[in-house]
Amino acid sequence: MKLISQTKEAWIPEWNGNRNLPKSEQVIVHLSYPTIEQKENISNIEYIRGKDGDVTAFKIKYNTEYLLTNHVPKIENLVDEVDGKERAIKNGADLLNSKNRGVQQLVQKIVARLTSADDIDEDTVKN
Repeated sequence: MKLISQTKEAWIPEWNGNRNLPKSEQVIVHLSYPTIEQKENISNIEYIRGKDGDVTAFKIKYNTEYLLTNHVPKIENLVDEVDGKERAIKNGADLLNSKNRGVQQLVQKIVARLTSADDIDEDTVKN
């Protein structure tokens, strides 16, 4: 059996009309996917209990700070403007520190991409 995985990716997110822009203007997010060991730092499970104390549901909370600072080493073509001041967002740490409310959806998409389980199975690979 051969397991195939991609550890790094230059990803063009579908966000804010990004994919409709000329290629030279598209935001490109460079991702470094976490290892199995690193995944322990990524999320916590919050259990929701009913009045009787029994677990009725659960919610997964992702450690956005950890993901952005450790797994987004580079961002291209993204400029943040807040109160008339422009600043290039060059990596996940810059994105994390942005005061621009417009980046929240991008952050959510990055977290979803880094935490998805879209591994390639053997039926997908041509032998």
